[in-house]
Amino acid sequence: MTVDAFGILGGQPDDVLKAELDFAGTVVDPKINAEFASIKGSSPVRLDVPTDKLDACNQLVLDSLKKPGFSVQNPFNISDTDWLNSVWNTMYTFQGDPDMTVDDVIGDFRSEYAAVFP
Repeated sequence: MTVDAFGILGGQPDDVLKAELDFAGTVVDPKINAEFASIKGSSPVRLDVPTDKLDACNQLVLDSLKKPGFSVQNPFNISDTDWLNSVWNTMYTFQGDPDMTVDDVIGDFRSEYAAVFP
């Protein structure tokens, strides 16, 4: 990939441009995008994807976004800052500490929640 991944600035060889466009076309293919999102646990970038493998939350996101004029506040704008920081700190620790268990994460969340919302 080049810094100018979609060739807007031009100047890359034709084979590089073709490879980049093929990659972009694959990534946003509705079926592939839905499959990737279901594995990742995220919302697809398209609204017209198959939803049979998506969890209930991401199905709700897609249904909501199909409503004209619908929008959702960014959670960083509507959540308590201390709580958000606690969640991120716990998850970063979990990602970096192979000895930390899911039960440890749940315990940390409970402890942090009690501290932030006494």
